[in-house]
Amino acid sequence: MLCPPTCLSSTNAEFSDNGNHAGAHLGYNWLLGGHLLLGLEAGAGGSNSRGSLKYTPGWIDTPPSDDITATYEYDGGAAARFGLVAGPILIYGIGGPWWQKVSVRYNCPANTNSWCNTPQSEKKADVLRGWMAGGGVEWRVASRLSTRLDYRYAKYEDKDYTFFSQSASDTVFARTAVKTYTVALGVSYRF
Repeated sequence: MLCPPTCLSSTNAEFSDNGNHAGAHLGYNWLLGGHLLLGLEAGAGGSNSRGSLKYTPGWIDTPPSDDITATYEYDGGAAARFGLVAGPILIYGIGGPWWQKVSVRYNCPANTNSWCNTPQSEKKADVLRGWMAGGGVEWRVASRLSTRLDYRYAKYEDKDYTFFSQSASDTVFARTAVKTYTVALGVSYRF
């Protein structure tokens, strides 16, 4: 959500973004009773996912000229896995604490329809704390090799930013509320 102080708005704006994500995981599993799996896993990855707005929410901006871009850079964390094993198939749930680096760049050109009175550009970046939960299916294709497909939802802490604070007339306050939805195809090797 972004709003210059004088617009007195709580206008929400969503960044529709998508991109690629690559990562790695390392973990340990325990098989109990032949069918119940418990595991611990750590993972990290990087993304080229980004979304943009071509306006300042809460400010009439036609045609659009301001540019706000959010970029998801890297993420990682630790998680517990639990599941049921049936032959070569494992159906599992996964969840735990997760972190995400997010950067937000705000470009305000100060032209006719821009919020700013003077040209401004500023970038803010933080590593946000959160949690991740999901589930998936893993298929053992060889004695030490398996493939998996999983879905993960992550929710991170809200973060408040102030852009262009050196200029009283151009200052913008923003609150980010970051959530990610990831579908991943993976390969695991058992040592």
